[in-house]
Amino acid sequence: MMHIHKTAGTSMVSAFSSLRSRGAKTYRHTVYWHGKSDEQNKKWWEMSSDFLDGTVKYQNEWGPKEHTLIGVVRDPVERFISAAGQAMGGLGSSSNGIAPILNSECIQETSRETLRCLINTVKKNSTWIEVHFTPLILEISFATMNKDIPVALFPFSEVPALMYELGADPTSKRKVGATTRKHDVMKDMSVQDYDEDMLRDVCEIYRIDILFLRYIGYATRCDSYIKFN
Repeated sequence: MMHIHKTAGTSMVSAFSSLRSRGAKTYRHTVYWHGKSDEQNKKWWEMSSDFLDGTVKYQNEWGPKEHTLIGVVRDPVERFISAAGQAMGGLGSSSNGIAPILNSECIQETSRETLRCLINTVKKNSTWIEVHFTPLILEISFATMNKDIPVALFPFSEVPALMYELGADPTSKRKVGATTRKHDVMKDMSVQDYDEDMLRDVCEIYRIDILFLRYIGYATRCDSYIKFN
């Protein structure tokens, strides 16, 4: 499984990890870890590369090193709000370095005003401002090391079914905006806070994701805002 930020990745990782207590052989591969030594990252890179080389489509018979690779994709309009809540000091991101700045600049009286400020900030500084804003197609490319391998991508709505297949509670969620976001104004934020201009801006920010999602047949709220020749 690829951990794509803000697509129920933490819940899925937890479900996979719980399989170990039931006797499953599990291991979390890392392509690169910022701050670690070149030697350690080289070791992880090579191990991840070997693992990815065994990726195949689903089949009835499997070789000893063969496996499938799955991931979850999500509408960028929904994902942006989830990313914003995380970037502004949500559970697990309180020490990301950018949260105090985003909080100081963008926490407003209403969730709509706060969302507008966040969109403007990402437009100005790009999605590189915080890792959770990264376009999902870039995360997929990084996680697969740009290898030509098959990846089974499931829509976000199918997460409960995936959790069930892993033997976990389908309703279990490790991070829920209403309880894990730092500020009340962020806890109340939803797609209903977007106006037409905000929707258009977010869709433009994630234009590359819209192109990819459209290619694989995944409809989004951006389809009426972004056109491709």
